[in-house]
Amino acid sequence: MRHLLIVLAALVVVSVCVAQPAVAAAELCTDDGTRLVMDSATGALEALELNGENVLAEPGALYIQDFAAGSPAEPVRGPLTRNSGGSFVHSAVMDGLGIAAEATYQVKGNAIRVHCHVRDLRGEDRAIVVSYRLPVDAAGWRWGQDLAGSQVICSDPNEPAYCEVYRNPVSIGAGAEGFISRYPFSAISGRRHGISYAIRMDEPRVFVMQYRNDLRCYEISFSLGLSQATAKFPGEAEVSFLIYAHDARWGFRSAAQRYYDTFPEFFAVRLERMGGWYCNTRDKALGGVAEAYDLNFAYHECWAGKAENMEPSNRLGVYTYHYTEPWFYWQLLLDEFMTDGKPTLAGGIRKLEHDVDPNNKGLRPRDGGSANIAAEVCDITYDDFVRIQARSVSDSLLWDGDGNPVGNVATYPWGARDDAKGQYRARIPLNLDPDIPEGAGQFQKQWMFDPAYVKAEQLGCVLDGMYLDSHGAVSAYCNFRKDHFRYADIPLTFDTVTGRPCILNDFSAFEFCDWLAREMRKQGRSLLVNYYHKRLFFNLIHWDAIGSEGYKRGEMFARTLCYRKPYSDLVTGAPPKPVTPLFWREY
Repeated sequence: MRHLLIVLAALVVVSVCVAQPAVAAAELCTDDGTRLVMDSATGALEALELNGENVLAEPGALYIQDFAAGSPAEPVRGPLTRNSGGSFVHSAVMDGLGIAAEATYQVKGNAIRVHCHVRDLRGEDRAIVVSYRLPVDAAGWRWGQDLAGSQVICSDPNEPAYCEVYRNPVSIGAGAEGFISRYPFSAISGRRHGISYAIRMDEPRVFVMQYRNDLRCYEISFSLGLSQATAKFPGEAEVSFLIYAHDARWGFRSAAQRYYDTFPEFFAVRLERMGGWYCNTRDKALGGVAEAYDLNFAYHECWAGKAENMEPSNRLGVYTYHYTEPWFYWQLLLDEFMTDGKPTLAGGIRKLEHDVDPNNKGLRPRDGGSANIAAEVCDITYDDFVRIQARSVSDSLLWDGDGNPVGNVATYPWGARDDAKGQYRARIPLNLDPDIPEGAGQFQKQWMFDPAYVKAEQLGCVLDGMYLDSHGAVSAYCNFRKDHFRYADIPLTFDTVTGRPCILNDFSAFEFCDWLAREMRKQGRSLLVNYYHKRLFFNLIHWDAIGSEGYKRGEMFARTLCYRKPYSDLVTGAPPKPVTPLFWREY
């Protein structure tokens, strides 16, 4: 009887243990064997295994910081649930921050994709930083700067090579750091392992990838502005990023190749011919060179108002593009719009208001050539064109934090007023979001691009697309104009100094280029762009032929992110007279 009781007691103990199963870890494993292990109860990252070795010195996590409040970043803690497709969802309500967060982790080939959605619970304008940290002790590893260079990560503050952070920054005056990462991917490489972060180029965000010595962690962070005024996602924002392994021996180059392989659609070559780029006034000279085709010119930017501008490149099989500069408006400052005899932005705004008034006649714009084409093709008057343009510019003005229009005054040496070169103009940046009703984005296509195609056809010539000059000149402007927030499809960011939500103007340009590229591809047309300033990379995915006016301006950066798409520079400066075949060969 005693033995029977002992057995029964043992059975009871076993049954109790089975009724309380241990919390299982959540695991994801990529096709190349990278393994990520998370605590199912809290969402903390327990391990990141590369080739079977955990590279984390301690657990990592997803963090959220209330930037405007100046509070430290707090880890997101909450349970994980598994979806039927094998992904894990990490949810948490952070009452102290007034934020609800949800992150989804899933395998995408050789990478792990993390998609995070944050929602404001206070109904206020917010400045939020979402970050993910991998606590890797990377002392002695290398931080990839570009395809040709890297820095050894030094953790000893007494050493000359020590840096608090290792990163590839571009200053923009927005976000928690005041800058954005130069590339959409990054790389830290040790002797045996290489780890990369990456974002999608078609998801513009103000983000920073860096190795932080103060926390001994590899970090990616996103600076998000939340506002109820963003009608398409009130008080919300989404971000996503990838974690993947790369070949440590090749470092940044391997990280780049992994990126190309993961997102081939961003680097699709859509033009049959590649070659050099030349512009407007040189077309006649080039057309007179018998072997011009052999010199391998492929792209020609010109004005579509005259057949002689287009015919030579049409005959040579060179892609022909109509010149535009859509990102800002050069407002002519006539004497009556000077302020105490001096050119000012306020004078430029008064000129806009004057041009909008239907009672005013004899208007003068910067875009005289475009006005002439539109008047001929669309059966409107010159004044009609100026008035429609002025209204679209007014509706698309960027505002600073005080509600004033953004812009500056500069000389404009390319045009003349009464044959006097270098007169003053107000350069006014524009929000080109095509969702703004009758805004500058819609104006460009309806009254400048489409009429140019019709005009070329009337002249018996062919335009292959549009040339967009001066990209990047106004990309880093912050737009605080709240009535523009309702049109945004991309999450806001915030001002570095004040923490106020704003639209980074390059994101509005992205929406314009995305819309424009889709429309043009339906017509079999393409885009040639002067990527002159080479600051932000998101729009590269929309363009077909890319170049830069001048030499040696971030060429490695541009080539890295164009990959196999055509990239060629425009040589500036007046050609010799007479123009000879030797000049074109050297060009």
